Amino acid sequence: MLPKGERINKGADINRILKKKQFHFSSPLLRIIAEENHNCCSRLVVICSGKLGGSVQRNRVKRIITAMYSRNKHKIAKNMSFVAIPRTVDVDVRTLENDLIKGLSPA
Repeated sequence: MLPKGERINKGADINRILKKKQFHFSSPLLRIIAEENHNCCSRLVVICSGKLGGSVQRNRVKRIITAMYSRNKHKIAKNMSFVAIPRTVDVDVRTLENDLIKGLSPA
């Protein structure tokens, strides 16, 4: 689990980020939408549709993405709020990690 300051918990915050779409990244495995924030660190939320599969598979993908985020914090843009939306639960972890780093480093 991410530290409290690095999580986005409120639905209003997620909806604002999704509507604003300040930064956007898309790949066959993952979609990332981001906006700048005024906090001291980047924040992340992973949301999965029920259409992807059962709760076990969805939660596994969320855990994988969260772990990759934690491992690669030093490569990620600072002061950003990210919403990560996986497109499939059948993931190649290495490809997913490369896509995540690309998406979390908006230029």
